[in-house]
Amino acid sequence: MLVDPTPEAAPIYDDRTKTATKTDRILAVQQRLALCPPLMQALTRSHGRLLSTDTYAAMLAEDFTPAARARTRHEITAVATAIDEFRRRPSQLPNPVTVLSVTRAARHHARNLDVIREYHRRYAEQIGARFNECDSEHIVPAEQPAHIAAAIHRLVNSA
Repeated sequence: MLVDPTPEAAPIYDDRTKTATKTDRILAVQQRLALCPPLMQALTRSHGRLLSTDTYAAMLAEDFTPAARARTRHEITAVATAIDEFRRRPSQLPNPVTVLSVTRAARHHARNLDVIREYHRRYAEQIGARFNECDSEHIVPAEQPAHIAAAIHRLVNSA
């Protein structure tokens, strides 16, 4: 099950240095702001509206902290650095595979949604996977756990 994947060959990575630099700047600001938990709660209120209370509380405690933002900055840099290697030697996927694509995007991601969804569709065809849509934004397992469970159940039963 590939949930809202961005495979290494996706066009979004073609200009990865610019994207990684911009993302790092945003995360650096968030890392400083995370020193004040009430401020991070105010800034991430949109997540709170999408997710269950427990999930949002866990994200505030685990994901929106200075240490978590620092880890994410490190991960973004590592991915941007490794894309060329990933493209030369792509992962071998199990069979069967389901590609789960989201149908909505937050305001700042909306401009790329159509491109990403089309890429998901083509990627699923390319690898012989089932293409599945989910009425969700980016954090599918947190927003739509029942959809994920049903897709996994279908996948297991088809194997």
